[in-house]
Amino acid sequence: MKGNEYPGINMVRTGNWLRFICRSRNIAVKDLCSLLRLGSPQSIYGWFAGRTLPSLDNFYALSQIFCTTLDELIVNQAEAIPSNFCKKVGPQNARLVRYRIKFAF
Repeated sequence: MKGNEYPGINMVRTGNWLRFICRSRNIAVKDLCSLLRLGSPQSIYGWFAGRTLPSLDNFYALSQIFCTTLDELIVNQAEAIPSNFCKKVGPQNARLVRYRIKFAF
């Protein structure tokens, strides 16, 4: 991170990442909705579209459901997700490459 850049969360990329993890783990939206005790799937679709982010409680629950750390669910502003999730390998994408192997279909 350079100088005084704010280390923000990239909502769209984080949403895409959450959707990718759900698909790779074969977790349906309605199942996730039930696990998180949400009344409607609209919140989850909002996360996937990058319009909103899960609350801290829901992020924590997702980390437990996916058996990963909370930090591994978040994509920051500086982190690039290449097309098709990690065909290119670079130092900024090392974490995602590890996931691509871990979540391989």
